[in-house]
Amino acid sequence: MIPAWEILLLPLPLCYALLVWRLGGALRRLVRESAAVPDKGAALQADPQEGLPEGISVIIPARNEERELPDTLAALLEQDLSPDRWEILLVDDGSVDGTAQLGEEWAGRAAERGCRLRVLRTGTRAVKAPSEACVTPAAEGRAAGKPLTGKKAAITLGVDQAVFDAVAMLDADSRVSPTWLRSLREAYDAETGMLAGGVVFRAPAVDSLFQRMQRLEYMGLLGAGLASLAAGRPYYASGTNLSYRVGAFREAGGYGGIEDVPSGDDTLLIQRLHTRTAWQIAPSIDPAVLVRTRGPAGPREFLRQRVRWSSTEFLFPDRRALAAALLLYLTVLATALLPLLALAGAIAPATAAAAVLLKLVPDLRLTAAAARALGGRELMPLFLPVWFVQVAYGLVVPWFGTFGGFRWRDP
Repeated sequence: MIPAWEILLLPLPLCYALLVWRLGGALRRLVRESAAVPDKGAALQADPQEGLPEGISVIIPARNEERELPDTLAALLEQDLSPDRWEILLVDDGSVDGTAQLGEEWAGRAAERGCRLRVLRTGTRAVKAPSEACVTPAAEGRAAGKPLTGKKAAITLGVDQAVFDAVAMLDADSRVSPTWLRSLREAYDAETGMLAGGVVFRAPAVDSLFQRMQRLEYMGLLGAGLASLAAGRPYYASGTNLSYRVGAFREAGGYGGIEDVPSGDDTLLIQRLHTRTAWQIAPSIDPAVLVRTRGPAGPREFLRQRVRWSSTEFLFPDRRALAAALLLYLTVLATALLPLLALAGAIAPATAAAAVLLKLVPDLRLTAAAARALGGRELMPLFLPVWFVQVAYGLVVPWFGTFGGFRWRDP
């Protein structure tokens, strides 16, 4: 039995459980609805849909990515969308390796196949054929507000130079299927201003226990973000596979006012578009839209990534999203602290067990739905160790994210 006064320790974990249970339900509905949708491409050929973007400009912000770029560009050049409906904008943000030169070489290969690839550079006025390398005032900093730097400058430069009315973000180390762009474009309708697609960490050559655990952990995190979009309460999604209309980006204010925030090019933009515009933000778990990207190589890089992600939480423009972030931290704190108090005899073991279960059970349901949606059900036996790792790093990562300092990518 739980003593009466100790029931006061459980409202926060209970609120968390209700929130995550709701997200799990939204993700499960999204999976069912996606499975029930007929072949949209065939339907569009028979009856073209109004509201589709004219085309999509793929923006690849890159710094020192010459090793990963060839495979990424090679996959993009295999797209089955008509070449007159898309282009690639490789935005070099101060690389000191051969990223820009590599992009120019691939621009020639793209031209041979009837595709268009342009190399843009932030912080320079160089213009060089055949890649049409160029910059705009976005790269130098705008007259109103602080100068844009890092990834936000690279993205804004790409948006400014985009030929088409929609853009799609792609990391330089990502891999896509030949149907990625066509399926992404067909997922739009007249009310949709932004689309968030599925992202998974691809398996490395040496697939260690750490790599498998982080793949499942990331599926759970991304699943929660996609579920929040499906529930109409956008919290976050991955900027690795994010597409939006250029008009929606500008209507939301772009990155004005958050120029000096090193992260948040995805989460803060999503919430800005939600709170400042009438555009809809839609999730997609279509396997054709799925992007596979490189995960952190080891625990140090993993923690740095999580710190970077948590650094924008107190800047969330949507107060409900901020409340959800605070609720998560307080629930993690209760999950770790109450069992220690029970061991010390300060509270009843049943109270601690209730707090733990109020976090664990909804997390299990949500992660299982995410693993099903993103093709990782074989990883679910690792759920318990992943869950304990999440609780452990969840106690300290938000503090480093709030008070630490970092950049998008070291030069």
